[in-house]
Amino acid sequence: MGRTRAELAGWWGSFLLLWCFGALVTLQFNFLACHAENADVEDSSLRDSYCHGIRDFLKSGEPSEWTTPLPYFVPVAALAAVGGYGAWRGSKGILSRAAIAAVGALIVHVILLIVLPG
Repeated sequence: MGRTRAELAGWWGSFLLLWCFGALVTLQFNFLACHAENADVEDSSLRDSYCHGIRDFLKSGEPSEWTTPLPYFVPVAALAAVGGYGAWRGSKGILSRAAIAAVGALIVHVILLIVLPG
């Protein structure tokens, strides 16, 4: 028998908290790779382009009280929506695939910062 909705929702809530912590660590790694004093990021390199794109995403929107934090909350809101849908459907498969994709996105981001020349 499958898991109950409450168990799936609890599992997803725990995962979401851990993912937010992982995203915070990833943002710190992004800062060190792109903005540290001795990062030596060359202008017009692939790493510079990637760092510039991430910086633009995190600063997107008009600087105001309501829109500035949106780039930070959109991924969390999307994961919460997918988790709510998966728990409502009672589907462990949906939640497992979404968790793999979410963790994979963080890992790919860190790998790109390490591998890209610049």
